[in-house]
Amino acid sequence: MNGALTVIRDNLAALADRRRALDDITAGQLGEAAALIASDALAESRGDKTAALLSLLTGDTLYRSVQLAFGDELRSRADYDMTALLCRFVAEKVGGDISDALDISSGRCRTVLRPAGAGPAEAAERFAAAENGARAREVDSYAASCDEAASNGEAAAVLPIVSSSDGLLNQFYRLADRYDLKIALITDVLHADGGEGTRFALMTRTLRRTESDNFAELAITPPEDTDAAALFAGAALAGARAQRITASPSVRGVGSQYNICFLAPSSAHEALMLYFTALGCDCSLWGFYSIV
Repeated sequence: MNGALTVIRDNLAALADRRRALDDITAGQLGEAAALIASDALAESRGDKTAALLSLLTGDTLYRSVQLAFGDELRSRADYDMTALLCRFVAEKVGGDISDALDISSGRCRTVLRPAGAGPAEAAERFAAAENGARAREVDSYAASCDEAASNGEAAAVLPIVSSSDGLLNQFYRLADRYDLKIALITDVLHADGGEGTRFALMTRTLRRTESDNFAELAITPPEDTDAAALFAGAALAGARAQRITASPSVRGVGSQYNICFLAPSSAHEALMLYFTALGCDCSLWGFYSIV
């Protein structure tokens, strides 16, 4: 690993003075550093791509690499952009699949649970059809649907995320966190008058992911003094663009936790997760999903 860190230091030293533009660093220099990081991870895992990716996602190799390249703190938008590019190249060269690395399922549910109401009913029918013929069933409340989904791996709950009239519905993250549920699918149900309506999520007990999933939703707590705007904008160079961001006080009592929905094709999921790992963020997944 020392060889990889030395190359990063030497090839990216120009960033230390914060004056050179992003274009001044060639893709070849980043690629060389990424190749060494990837080859070391693969060597340590005896060629197992899944194990190599997992070690990079859960270890501090990328974080130490970025600290060596840019110093104790990232000061410019270019620093975040370069980190995102480095992580994209690392993901390409390691070649592991995040579903295998994080033991993510691709299974379907058999029962879709929803409370009374035209909106939840329509959402439930769409989800049931997308789940290859699952059965929709009415329950007393959103909390009741979450409670059953949390205890039954074959059931999933319908929850509203965003309303055109009320904006982001705060109960969504409260219930998802309380019952430890993950987003599997989303759908938009229009109001009866044809105007904008409500976005609903299908929530499952375990993380799911398929190749058609083009959204990733994460809960991220960056280190103190992080430039949050540059952090989230930089994700675009990892292949993901922020679509919706909400902030709340961090559970650590310092800084903020951000719940972020990224438009990100499945091919970018590994790079996106490596990017936040490299920047020392506390990061957890609300889910990978698509719209039905």
